[in-house]
Amino acid sequence: MIVSLTSADPLRRQELLPVERKYSSAELIDALREYHTVSGQRVTLAWTMISGVNVGKADAEQLAALTRACPSSSI
Repeated sequence: MIVSLTSADPLRRQELLPVERKYSSAELIDALREYHTVSGQRVTLAWTMISGVNVGKADAEQLAALTRACPSSSI
């Protein structure tokens, strides 16, 4: 399974992926961790880099914070 995050900033993610309004990034990460626990299947997080939108140091730091609790071998 591959899931696109595109941005770890909730407001920017809402602009790029309107689904953020219904399911927050934090809820998504929780659901992916639960999916992995139940199914044993790995999840790949995708990040499409868009010049001037989500490629800065702050974006990388937000991504790291969002995914920090995810085991690297599972998500």
